[in-house]
Amino acid sequence: MFSAKYLIPTLVLLVAFAGSAGATVHIGIVQTSYAEVRIGETSVLKLADWAGLEAEVRKDIVLCRLSNLLEFGDLNTLRIDTLQGSTVLRSNLGLLVTVDPASAALEQADDEYVLAAEWMHRIKVASYASRPTERSAAFRELAYVEQPKSLDSAEVPVVMVSSAEPVTLNVAQVIEGTASWYGPGFHGRQTASGEVFDQDALTAAHRTLPFGTRLRVIDISSGRSVEVVVNDRGPFIDGRVLDLSKQAASQLGMIDRGLATVRAEVLPRAY
Repeated sequence: MFSAKYLIPTLVLLVAFAGSAGATVHIGIVQTSYAEVRIGETSVLKLADWAGLEAEVRKDIVLCRLSNLLEFGDLNTLRIDTLQGSTVLRSNLGLLVTVDPASAALEQADDEYVLAAEWMHRIKVASYASRPTERSAAFRELAYVEQPKSLDSAEVPVVMVSSAEPVTLNVAQVIEGTASWYGPGFHGRQTASGEVFDQDALTAAHRTLPFGTRLRVIDISSGRSVEVVVNDRGPFIDGRVLDLSKQAASQLGMIDRGLATVRAEVLPRAY
């Protein structure tokens, strides 16, 4: 078993990974050990013992995968999925972590899906909060770490082709597809751009468009439109192209529906 201290030699790097020393909590009457995965000083995951693996072992596996993702993969492809009946986070490099019931209980999440969304949010915010040059310098300290072969069966690797390839806009600069909206539960929290999310502002999340991109979003079924600014990353569910703020969704009249088929036009930047 390899340790986090061998992944990055120094802990003074801004986004150097760290794992907590083993700790123990009580969930109901069951004593459960856990280990933390950190990006810099930010705790992004708390892992419990699960499926015969100790939390510290799981932590080392996830640290390996997370470091590889941030150095060699595409963070924008990180998304919630299912594997063999379990909720997981995975990216274009494959499986990152299984979101298990014990960890959900440890973090007092309603269920594994809710915890998966929370973990994904923490990872993205902690990663985007670091300056790219410093992040790149930190990860140059890493070699590409191979996952221990003996642990493959514990967290089954899944190789996938990303459905979140960078958007190449055509001459008309148009994106079409399904939009969703978000607000409650995220209001007042930090977005991937570093801004504080305001559900009453006219903003949107997109997987790859630069922060600050202005979009005119048109609900194809009703013809209603709204102008928004991209300040967050998402959505991370297949088939969706935009996540709108609650206010933007309200102006399109899609709050009750939840989803809408939209046409999003990229507008010139205002200088």
